[in-house]
Amino acid sequence: MVKQVLVRAATAQFALLQIPLFEHCKYERAIEAVKGKILFRAPPGTWSFVPDGYWVGECNSQGEGRYLPHHTMAVVAIGRGVLDRSENERMVSLTRVVTAWWAARAPAEWTTRYLASQ
Repeated sequence: MVKQVLVRAATAQFALLQIPLFEHCKYERAIEAVKGKILFRAPPGTWSFVPDGYWVGECNSQGEGRYLPHHTMAVVAIGRGVLDRSENERMVSLTRVVTAWWAARAPAEWTTRYLASQ
């Protein structure tokens, strides 16, 4: 499904996609094929979600789930100029906005650690 969305997004002038349950090894080639760029990957375990079972009444948990260690949430930019130097400033700006968005939702200890490493 993600690969199909990437191909469809590539027909737009510009697309910014949030991809949940992202597996880098699974989607890296597909992103390269559509001339996309990964702007941000959340560190594993820092992006909460509602488990699928909740929506169909199969989940007894009251809390949110957490991604498995090999999953993360990623934001990918696709479109004309994404890989061009002429758009580099725009991509850096978008990366900052997406990182701030993640930091507003992430656990405080991860936010501090991640932002300090950047």
